[in-house]
Amino acid sequence: MKSIRLIFALVFSLTFMAANAMNATQIMDKAANGFKSAGGVSATYTLIGRNIAKQSGSIKVQGNKFAIQHPMLSTWYDGKTLWNYNADSNEVTISNPTASEIQQVNPCALVSNYKSVYTPSLVKSKIKGTHCVLLKAKSSKNAIRQIYLYLNASNYTPVRLDIVSDGNATTTIVISNYKKGQKFGNTDFVFPSAKYPLASKIDLR
Repeated sequence: MKSIRLIFALVFSLTFMAANAMNATQIMDKAANGFKSAGGVSATYTLIGRNIAKQSGSIKVQGNKFAIQHPMLSTWYDGKTLWNYNADSNEVTISNPTASEIQQVNPCALVSNYKSVYTPSLVKSKIKGTHCVLLKAKSSKNAIRQIYLYLNASNYTPVRLDIVSDGNATTTIVISNYKKGQKFGNTDFVFPSAKYPLASKIDLR
């Protein structure tokens, strides 16, 4: 499920020739600045992978806060507390994650903190009208070995992620309905307990 949460990495710039004139680090830094200035961001996604059914969900991100809706596991983070709701067991796990722990699930961290986890490089895109950045994990202990990020070449928004985990299993996330400048309230990033009144709570704080 961590692969799902690593959805939102924004990158890229300009035309194909301009992109080749920049190195991957410059591109990622440019993307990080663009993401930080985007305000609230929302999008929908479709998850496709081997041995898993096709699934769709949505995401909201604002600053260091995020909320991810998924048929099996939904997540809310308000900047301090993390809620993970398991629909199958009707359980919500509550924790106050450390900085390193939240980096594994925070979609913002892939952009803002990529240098500490991944080595970026430019690769040829196989999708027309996009550019592709390959992020390779620096540590062999990382559950995600590498990520191919496909971005719209004209507006720098994410289009698709191919996530390669241990065992060379690949999960594809297709992103759509990407919107910047969205306004969210604090409650958008807090577990809606009224919606799940019978959910069992596992408090790890």
